[in-house]
Amino acid sequence: MFDQTNPIGRFLRRFDFFPKYESEIIVRTGSGGIVTAIAIVLGIVLLLSETHDFIWRNREDTILVDLNRDAMMSVSFDIVFPGLSCDKAVIDAVDETGETHAHAIYEVKKIRIKNNGEVISAAGAVVGDKTGKCMPCYSSSLHPWFANVREKCCSCEEVKKAYERIKWPGYNAEVHPLCISQHATAMNLPDEGCELVGGMILPRARGNFHIAAGHSADASHGGHSHHVHQIHPNQLKEMQDSYRVQHVIKYIRFGDSFPGQSNPLEGTALWTEGLLRHIYMIQLVPTRYELGALTVNSFQYTFSNHTEKVDTSTNHWHLPGVFFKYDFSPMMAVLGRQSRAFSHYITRLFALLGGIYVVLGLIYGLLARIMSIGSRKRAE
Repeated sequence: MFDQTNPIGRFLRRFDFFPKYESEIIVRTGSGGIVTAIAIVLGIVLLLSETHDFIWRNREDTILVDLNRDAMMSVSFDIVFPGLSCDKAVIDAVDETGETHAHAIYEVKKIRIKNNGEVISAAGAVVGDKTGKCMPCYSSSLHPWFANVREKCCSCEEVKKAYERIKWPGYNAEVHPLCISQHATAMNLPDEGCELVGGMILPRARGNFHIAAGHSADASHGGHSHHVHQIHPNQLKEMQDSYRVQHVIKYIRFGDSFPGQSNPLEGTALWTEGLLRHIYMIQLVPTRYELGALTVNSFQYTFSNHTEKVDTSTNHWHLPGVFFKYDFSPMMAVLGRQSRAFSHYITRLFALLGGIYVVLGLIYGLLARIMSIGSRKRAE
């Protein structure tokens, strides 16, 4: 169809960018084969790299003004109080003015425990008594794989060494029952404690939730009410002797979980002796995680803390307890992964492969030219 006798064929031959070479004039060399092998290896590496970037998408973070002030916020937690009985571990949530949140929802389970972390049944018996015995070093809650690990630890030091060996990220040995038991015994805490597990749904407004001494109630005056804790003078001596808020935070999360979420309070422990008022000051950053059709509205946070000892013998003293005071950033972080267009992927792929062919061809041609000139000079 496109032979030389055909006018159309003769016309199209003028635009042939891919001229053909006769096999008799092609010279194949070993050095050329080496360059070709290098080109193939580089091409495969770049092909895999570009394909990985195309499939897994690129991380893209942005900052926006947070306009979702009327929404609710979920808080989930697991806090162990090894020296505070469950009847005294009462959790309340209030706003910044001291008023109880009217629309707060509480779903908190209180688990009676011995101060070494063992669960006490409703009948008062210890479930699975492990006193004086060794325990598994690893918890299956970290990863299902640990459920099959039979390694035992008999002290808090052995637990810490075990996790140092595997270098498990984000784990604090203070949450292990052996470490809780060691601290509780050293501080001579009461025999019975409490573990608070569950969560709350709170309005997205500055406030705090707390576990504090006394009987909580709402006191009304001046047309509004305040959340207060009532302590009878006869309870002061008992409070000084038995109200112990030393604790270990297994986790506290604000909002729904999403990949890469950081919860810096996980594994935090308070082992200061005495009657205490401990305050966590938490700065929440609203966060929206986006991945394709998946959207998760949640929070990231940082915190600082302050501890003071309470002396009830003075005229003015602060209420003992643990307070989680939180505030919100006016900005929202949007975390997402941006996908590239398939045309962009193909364009980059052809550009890289073509670039390898051209650049290596130029380098090989230049080296061959230099070697040819050197060979002629030696021959002369």
